[in-house]
Amino acid sequence: MSIVAQTFCASLSQPSYVIEVQSQEENDWLIELTSTQCGVAYEYWLNGYDTDKSGTFTWIDSQTPSTYTNWYPGEPNDDFGIGSEKCIASSTGYMGVWVDISCSYTRPVVCERNF
Repeated sequence: MSIVAQTFCASLSQPSYVIEVQSQEENDWLIELTSTQCGVAYEYWLNGYDTDKSGTFTWIDSQTPSTYTNWYPGEPNDDFGIGSEKCIASSTGYMGVWVDISCSYTRPVVCERNF
């Protein structure tokens, strides 16, 4: 996800980070939240990053591999060449499936924090 999204979440009055989806239930919650509270179904940043161009994504805040995934068939695919799509977006308007995209794209963000 973009550095802008990371910076925004970190700047909140209670510092947060871009959401890390750890289960189907959390993915369903994200779809519900964005469709009812955000007013539009779209692609939202997830906090995963392909650190070594292998197609394996790590959650940035927790520094753990993403064990739950919800990839769209054929994803991750590095559409524009190896290492071109190192970030994850959840397509909340399309059943919450995930796609790998360029980190330079602009997408809305949902932030979360640890209590």
